[in-house]
Amino acid sequence: MPTTDLGKLKGVFGISPAVMQRAAAVSLLSFVFFLLMMGGFYWRQNMGYFLLATAFLVVNILTLLGWIAIRRRTVQVYEQGFQFKGVRAGWEDIRDVERGAYGLKINKKDGASIELPAAIDRLDAIAAIISAETARVRNGDVQGN
Repeated sequence: MPTTDLGKLKGVFGISPAVMQRAAAVSLLSFVFFLLMMGGFYWRQNMGYFLLATAFLVVNILTLLGWIAIRRRTVQVYEQGFQFKGVRAGWEDIRDVERGAYGLKINKKDGASIELPAAIDRLDAIAAIISAETARVRNGDVQGN
């Protein structure tokens, strides 16, 4: 397992499969409608079909680009902290964790906060790990015993 300044990697949490499935469904449907509108343009020679086909193609491309971008968002949990989108936080730096409809908001002691989107898989498990580890550090059990 890789080792960093936060210790050994304990777990990686990626994007929820449900979110990925929705993106795939939107991409597939927009491509089907693109093909249907191109067929309509071919048979009817009406510019409205071409404009609709173009709109569905744009939706498809944007969905695929978003899908690729969101797949890279992962939360890495280490022995002594976690990392999300290049932001690292040790357990001793975290004040509390708030759960909301938007996802998780992790408040740091310096006043900054890190927001994990609801699209991340198993947010409840991440919140439980962060809460347990910060409580352990607050209680003085620094070695993890």
